[in-house]
Amino acid sequence: MSVHGARRSSQGVTLIELLVALAIMGVLLAALASILNTTNTAYRTHARAVDQSEVRFLVTQILRYHVRLAGYVGSTGEQVNTVCGRSVEATKGSGSGSDALTIRYFEDRRYEADEPTNSTLCSNGDSVTHITFSASDGFFTQDGEAVVEGVTGFEVEEFVASSDEAIAPFEVSAEQLGQLTGVRIGVQFEEAAPLNLTIPFANRQNDFFGSVVEEETN
Repeated sequence: MSVHGARRSSQGVTLIELLVALAIMGVLLAALASILNTTNTAYRTHARAVDQSEVRFLVTQILRYHVRLAGYVGSTGEQVNTVCGRSVEATKGSGSGSDALTIRYFEDRRYEADEPTNSTLCSNGDSVTHITFSASDGFFTQDGEAVVEGVTGFEVEEFVASSDEAIAPFEVSAEQLGQLTGVRIGVQFEEAAPLNLTIPFANRQNDFFGSVVEEETN
């Protein structure tokens, strides 16, 4: 080995070589950080999309379940006189407030219940399932209670009659009520496209007997 080579070996890594190595390492770390950031952003975007999809699904399922039952008078049909108020009615939200949709039916299909769930006491002393849907403070609400987060608006767009005629939702006459076959609802979300639902009624709509005097949640 030459004297020059031996001297170089004893000196170890030069400052220039160290700087080059650090520069290469910095480039690699920056590339790795960029990959991790991109992956994390994609994950958050996907998770947010999944969350919004779940919100839309939950709101859709809740509305379809209850709205379809509007006007249901019991499995035997003998409870027709126990239901009070209208089977379905809409209330216009004040100012920028969301509309409200009230659904009434006699729930006797679950657990062989003698009394309906979410019951409201009628003036004749009987009970009926009574549920009001709306949106408030970023939540989809049921009887004033927050149910699903991420909902900014709830609109009862129109009722649909048997003749496919659209009926303004807030001034439905008794005659029109008997002709209703469904309702169109619009729901707005914080981070998702609006949801437009047309939900058919499975039962005939009519004025029930008695009136609502107080609410009692079972």
